Amino acid sequence: MKPIHWVGIGCGGCLVIILAIVLFGVAGVFYIRTTVQNTEQISSNIRALEDQFPFTPPSDQALDPQRFETFLAARAALFQQTSPILQPIILFSDENTPQFEQSGFAVFSSVAKMLLHMPQMKELQLQIFQQNQMASPEYNYWTWLMARELSTWIDLDTAPEQRDFAQQYFSPLQVFQTNARAYEDQNPSANLDGGPFDFDTFLGKIKREDYANTTNADIVFAARDRIQTTSNTIVLDAWILEFN
Repeated sequence: MKPIHWVGIGCGGCLVIILAIVLFGVAGVFYIRTTVQNTEQISSNIRALEDQFPFTPPSDQALDPQRFETFLAARAALFQQTSPILQPIILFSDENTPQFEQSGFAVFSSVAKMLLHMPQMKELQLQIFQQNQMASPEYNYWTWLMARELSTWIDLDTAPEQRDFAQQYFSPLQVFQTNARAYEDQNPSANLDGGPFDFDTFLGKIKREDYANTTNADIVFAARDRIQTTSNTIVLDAWILEFN
């Protein structure tokens, strides 16, 4: 191993380093303060939107066809706008993407950058929800109800078309879970907790509430092409149900 060589920089160099540290410190404080202020403003706007578009979940858990159409339009627009932010998860849930050449630090950095964009995600949601006259509680509910209905189709051998579609819908999170386990096997010191993007975790989350509506299947199946506009749209659904 080569010895580490220290470089003498003199007092002038010391001053430059000190100034750089101070400037980075000031910039960091400014960034944190700005982020907090933006987050507070976004939270205020979210509450205002909820007051403007109140929502009460139907007691029978029935999908409203018109509102479900509005939800699907909002979801498509939201995925188009947020997919660059969700790209680390989308790539990790794609079975055609080589997964294990990245270092643990690279994986952590990718996810950390994504989480730093949460305020931007909220801003995009506000814009799209406002355009579709919908607030987060309603959007979240239709996301859950759609995923909950699809979860009943996974092993539905009596309806193979529905079963196959449900398996396609959930497939990215199963791939994510498989890739996370394989990554941990190759990196024993790593603990890659998939959180809401882990298939078992997502399934457990949407199944926490009892569900026994038999009228939603036709509505969901008829909308299958819009539900599965791309193979990874479920990544957005998992994000919404965890962070929204």
